[in-house]
This record gives sequence, C-alpha cells and structure tokens, in this order.
Amino acid sequence: MTATTIEAVTNYFGGSRIADNDISEDQVRQAVADSSFQVKADNVPDEYQEYAARLWACHMLQMGISQAGLSGEGVLLEQVGALKTQYKAYSGSRSEFGDRYEEAYSKLIDSLGLGSGTARFM
Repeated sequence: MTATTIEAVTNYFGGSRIADNDISEDQVRQAVADSSFQVKADNVPDEYQEYAARLWACHMLQMGISQAGLSGEGVLLEQVGALKTQYKAYSGSRSEFGDRYEEAYSKLIDSLGLGSGTARFM
C-alpha cells in the first residue's frame, strides 16, 4: 500500500523543480513506492504515514538530482593526480550535507521516538 501519492509528492517537491531537472513521472512513482517501504520499516504510526512518505520520497528525488550532478549543493570532488571522484554525502544535517526533506523526516522519526540517530542507507 502506498502511503502518499505522485500528485502529493509533485506538489510538495515542486512541479517546476521536477520539470527543471528532467525528473520523469516514473522516477516520481518509484520514489513514492520506495518511500512506503521506508515508512513501514521505521514503524511510523498510521496518522503520520502520508507526511512521512511524502518527505522521504522528496528526499529520494533530491538525492537523485544531486547524484546526477544536476545540483552542485553538497557535492564533494576529490582528486589525486589523474584519479578523480565526485560524490554527495548525507549526514542528516542541513548545515553541510543532506536536505530539508531528510532533516524533516529525521525530526519526525525522532519526535515519535522511533530511532533517534538511526542511519538509513539506500
């Protein structure tokens, strides 16, 4: 069962941001489906599931934009001689890495007593 909808995520994330970054409807659909699994894994109570799933789906879309190099925010580039690597790290803190959706999701989970400081890997 999906806890949120494509329309809700598109509206919350911003339709223009989706269009500007060439995010397809299939990518939004996948983020929505995957967010339901995360919300279930975190044992989010029913009354918070839609909001939590919307936040996590938006976080996943933001990660996709960042990893595709479409947004330079928080992207690290390391180079030693000819060897070069670029990546985005997430700590759950907007001060350096992460995003506002991940931060809000973590705060919600913490406020519900469901895993303060829990690392989530994707």
